[in-house]
Amino acid sequence: MSSRAGVVLSGMRWGAFGMAASVLAQIGLMACLSRLLTPADFGLMAMALIGLRFLDYFAQMGLGPALVQRPELSGQDIRLGLGLSLLVSGVCVGLTWLLAPLAARFFLRPDLAGILDVLALNFLLQGLSTVALALLRRGLQFRALALIDLAAYVIGYGAVGLALAWAGAGVWALVGATLAQSGLSLVLACSVARHDWRPSLRGDVRGLLGYGAPHSLVSFVEFLSFNVDTTLIGRLLGDAPLGTYSRARLLTNLPTEKVAGILGRVLFPLFSSAQAQREQVGQGFLLGVLGIGLAGAALSLGMAAAAGPLVAVMLGPQWQDAVPLVGALALCVPFLYMCHVAGVVCDALALLRPKLLLQGTALVLLMGAVWLALPRGMTAVVWAVLAVEALRWLAFLVLLVPVLQLRWREVARVHLAVAGMGGLVWGGVRTALAWQDGTPGAGLAIAVLAGALSGLLALGLARPLLRPIAAYGLLRSRVPALARWW
Repeated sequence: MSSRAGVVLSGMRWGAFGMAASVLAQIGLMACLSRLLTPADFGLMAMALIGLRFLDYFAQMGLGPALVQRPELSGQDIRLGLGLSLLVSGVCVGLTWLLAPLAARFFLRPDLAGILDVLALNFLLQGLSTVALALLRRGLQFRALALIDLAAYVIGYGAVGLALAWAGAGVWALVGATLAQSGLSLVLACSVARHDWRPSLRGDVRGLLGYGAPHSLVSFVEFLSFNVDTTLIGRLLGDAPLGTYSRARLLTNLPTEKVAGILGRVLFPLFSSAQAQREQVGQGFLLGVLGIGLAGAALSLGMAAAAGPLVAVMLGPQWQDAVPLVGALALCVPFLYMCHVAGVVCDALALLRPKLLLQGTALVLLMGAVWLALPRGMTAVVWAVLAVEALRWLAFLVLLVPVLQLRWREVARVHLAVAGMGGLVWGGVRTALAWQDGTPGAGLAIAVLAGALSGLLALGLARPLLRPIAAYGLLRSRVPALARWW
């Protein structure tokens, strides 16, 4: 694994560039679309995406990760992956058309069926790009992946979505943007990967699906866990409350989700190539948890402290109901994405059965907790989600610490650093805003500055806490520029 450290660091740099550009684009697009479309439009699209994602995790049968994780990959494996991907994607399109009326009836929105009929085409677009994107990930071509993602979002989703929203297309602006993003991603990925385009159903089907199918099942359970709250809110409270809730969740998750995406994209092929070296994978896991934990705590707790001006600036005055939700949802973010890093490790080491058991148990707990909390309002739902996410993270640690030959003392030090980061940023932002009595824009600018200064202070205080950890020493040795100031 150490021999590929330079490639990985390069991938992190390109991932950071893509993340920064994507976050800026997504923030700007969110601010514009939130003013051109209504909460009901976003709620209706959220309902459609819930319906689609019930099939989405089976549409690829885990074939992309299976191609990345496979120790040796032949040309026939690539053709087989393409053939299976197209076959399953076509089946999912037909199932979507068949089940769309049932989804519309479940959510009590007859117009949802037509939206699902059109969005079903997204399965084919994603199916065609599965192999190309997997080959780029396997080859650690992070620069190409970052540029493809950025171009597909900015040009495909952003430009098309804004044009349609400006023209008064309503929810169809979001539909068109989604299809345009997938279509452009397909064109760009295939132009770079240039793999054999002759699909086949012959080859090591059992080998690919033996890993891919369980991976897909686990991903589906994770999807259910991530969407239990939105599904029940949409079913019981309607599209407008769901639109408010989904916007609040997107706002709090957005920055950390991008960081987690970079880590997952880099760590999965890296850990897969070092499956037998459990101790090294363990140190990489700690670094991943430290990175996503510090970033998630700083970003989400800063947002929680500045929820009022943040919502006013980013979403507009008609979204004030989202303010208490942003403050509460932000607390879930560090747990959610530290679990994401743990899930990447389980995927790379093929620990799919214990991961499925863990995620399935968390899903049952989450369904019960959200159902009990709904009568008390959406804020109560968020607190229920937070409790389950914390339990899920504890369960991942119990599973992985012995497998990766980690010491609980090191794990505890990482968690103290993360908690210190979140607490200092939250306190710094709250203190700064307490002295501010101006416009929301000025308040948000002050909050960002206070959060940044508090975060730097937290990093300085965390240094002696992290120094005894081997993973921290590895990070400093691999990144000399970082070692000079942290």
